[in-house]
Amino acid sequence: MNRTLQYFTVQESQRLLKPIIISVQAFSVVIVIFGIGDYSVDNNFGLLLFGLLFALYGGLFQVGQGWLNQNVWIKWVAMLIAIGITWVGLVIIPENWLAILHISTAFVAMILVIAFGRSIAWSFIGIVFLADFLYHLSFQHLDEVYFAEHLSMIIFSAAMTETLYRLTTSSAERVHRLTALNEFSRKITLSLEVEQVMSLLNAAIQSALDADTYFVGVLNGETLHLDLLYDDGEYFAPVDVPIEGSLSGWILRHRRSLFIPDLRKQIDLEGVKVVVTGNNKDNISWMGVPMIAPHIIGVIGIGSYKPDAFNRADFELLEHLGQQAALSLDSAHHHTEVERQSKLDSLTGTYNHGNFIRMMEEEAQEARMMNETMSLIMLDIDYFKQYNDTYGHLTGDLVLIQLVETIRKYIHTTDIVGRWGGEEFVICLPNTNGEQATLVSRRIQQTMMELRMTHPTKGDIPAPTVSQGVAVFPMEAEDVYKLVDVADQRLYIAKERGRNQIEPNENHWKKIINP
Repeated sequence: MNRTLQYFTVQESQRLLKPIIISVQAFSVVIVIFGIGDYSVDNNFGLLLFGLLFALYGGLFQVGQGWLNQNVWIKWVAMLIAIGITWVGLVIIPENWLAILHISTAFVAMILVIAFGRSIAWSFIGIVFLADFLYHLSFQHLDEVYFAEHLSMIIFSAAMTETLYRLTTSSAERVHRLTALNEFSRKITLSLEVEQVMSLLNAAIQSALDADTYFVGVLNGETLHLDLLYDDGEYFAPVDVPIEGSLSGWILRHRRSLFIPDLRKQIDLEGVKVVVTGNNKDNISWMGVPMIAPHIIGVIGIGSYKPDAFNRADFELLEHLGQQAALSLDSAHHHTEVERQSKLDSLTGTYNHGNFIRMMEEEAQEARMMNETMSLIMLDIDYFKQYNDTYGHLTGDLVLIQLVETIRKYIHTTDIVGRWGGEEFVICLPNTNGEQATLVSRRIQQTMMELRMTHPTKGDIPAPTVSQGVAVFPMEAEDVYKLVDVADQRLYIAKERGRNQIEPNENHWKKIINP
């Protein structure tokens, strides 16, 4: 199919053809007039017949609306008909009027390039002028005048065809870019997930731009986190890259886009050095645009291994994509943050009761599948009410925050902390046995006992202590709810033993392992 027809409708293609077909019809009328009225012309019947055939050929395209989207054989039929008419003209048109034949060849080539593409038009030009050469060779009519006229008409036909092809493909590509941008804008406004935004952005870049490499990165401190990185047909895992001295760093620092047709030439950008990522091939053409929104700053970079691979239309499209992507990523990050906050306790940043249970169930299922243990610690701040009553609720809140900071100090990022209610917290430790969990409890206990706090008017605040209960899945409970009951009962025992205790002690786990 003609490249332009990939993006143009039949009506749009007909609109492009219309002025050429009108010109064909007008030219045909001129030929017919000469064929009818000028009796000084030798074999004026040949002009008349050729004019009628030429007009009929143009008329077929005018009424044949459905031709343009038919099977591939239609274009060859159209070309063969045109060759046949031209051959008839070659035979019957008087020798001194062959310029008419050459002009009609250029018109037909223009019709074919719009209707069916460049290859069919060039094929027609080549066959026609080859037939013309062989015809005149057979009659030994080859002289300097012949070659001058025919070479001129070949050049004219080729120039008209190529110019029209480039104009139509340029228009088609612009339509395609706008279509891709509109489709991207329509879909991305409905996206509330960062991964979905990246997926849509990746599809838009693949569809609308001819790039060897591209990336989408979001500023994270002094580095650029590349959520999307594509290089030479391969996607790479997200990675953090430094922005110092990079083209992306210049864009972020100046909040301006960059368009560099050829990186081999000296780049007059202060503090910039080329940074190669992905497959370590050198980009020669490069363009990048900033993504700026209230809560996000980032960059989209596009590269090619060829010089002058992008034009200003590509650059304009990328800027539009960057603007749309920035707003959508900002919304997605905001949505993610709101969703995350809805799962957390607003004061301590730990998971609330419901979400802790859900996540612990997922960890328990994983432990069953991997035949691993999972430990649970329940802990409660001893005499917490006295902190609120004596030093105020702000001090009580500070104690809760200090406890959570202490807990996080001794657990892995994959572990889960939840606020069970009031001053009571829970810790889920995947792939952890009882002895390991008790060691974590001891460290929390010791750190809390050494905590130093001061009240603005009442001086030093006594260090808070915690009581803790430990239970292990699945050896002590077959589901998470029973596990919580076991840990809760042991927490109660720890309090009954005088508080600031851990139940059970280390010997309990040694007996289980070595009964």
